[in-house]
Amino acid sequence: MVTSVHHFRRVSSIIGILSVVWTLTCTPHVFALTTQEIEQIVEQFYPQRLIDESEADFQKGGPAPFRARAFQVGDLDGIGTDNYIVAAYTNGFSAAIRVLKLQNDTAALVFEPNLPLLDGIYPAVELVDIENDGRPEVAVHFSSPRGTLTDWVFRWTEMELSLIGPASVNQHGDVFTRLFESSFFDVDGDGVLEIVQGPMKATEVYSFDGQNFTLTKSLVFSRRSFVSQRPLSWIRENLKSRAQGMALS
Repeated sequence: MVTSVHHFRRVSSIIGILSVVWTLTCTPHVFALTTQEIEQIVEQFYPQRLIDESEADFQKGGPAPFRARAFQVGDLDGIGTDNYIVAAYTNGFSAAIRVLKLQNDTAALVFEPNLPLLDGIYPAVELVDIENDGRPEVAVHFSSPRGTLTDWVFRWTEMELSLIGPASVNQHGDVFTRLFESSFFDVDGDGVLEIVQGPMKATEVYSFDGQNFTLTKSLVFSRRSFVSQRPLSWIRENLKSRAQGMALS
């Protein structure tokens, strides 16, 4: 099992590098900080527990210590200033999400959700304005050994990230997301984005009620019939096109 995981990490390395490159090229400069400086800040806040876990696993015969991270800079408060960094980190199996607030040329950790079941190999972060109110919500994605993406959707409440995406609780009281390979669409044309998830023959639609996303429809349709505003699947499509471009160059 250790060998298969290690092999998958090798195969996925190109996708992970492309994900980091794409994130950096799309990250705006804030407070006169360069993209490299912002990346250094994000790295400074890599969780020590992920490092310790990875090294302990290696000492027991597991794969070599591994780190991956992704981030977006944005105006979570809707005040017109991109003064927050939302960063996602993994060590190849466990993961963490941290919100950093920029202060001049430094940053402070202001929130980290307690979600023990966060896991994945490569992360990606997206800011999506679900209600078109100028205050973006946060979508964090993690790739799995099977190649699929798990999706976590949050809202910033000026104090913390609140999970608003569909989720369940296991027998131990730990929360886990119910979203996999999902996309955002304005299905009913009211200006508020829904979450659409599932294969073509068993599609679920989750609508936002101002507090959380709840299941409202289970139907059959082609996603191509809807106009998408930043679908979550842009991650995979973007990386695929970039990988093909590199192969042809």
